[in-house]
Amino acid sequence: MKIKCDKIKTIDNFELDVEIRFPENQIKSTVVMCHGLTSSKHGRKEQLLKIANKLCENGFKVIQFDWREIRTNNFINQ
Repeated sequence: MKIKCDKIKTIDNFELDVEIRFPENQIKSTVVMCHGLTSSKHGRKEQLLKIANKLCENGFKVIQFDWREIRTNNFINQ
């Protein structure tokens, strides 16, 4: 499995961390994994990471990313 770490920019130029997992053999399809509000791209106790690795082992390209941290938004502090 090959893992590429990168960043993508949102429409307002905020950078999100992204990990893309590539299977060793032919790609069957692509799965985009999105985490919940209080988690990260790897999930609590790395559950999402384990699922992503299993999907990749079975021929799926997997894209995971971190949403913005809600603490960085000004409306929280108003």
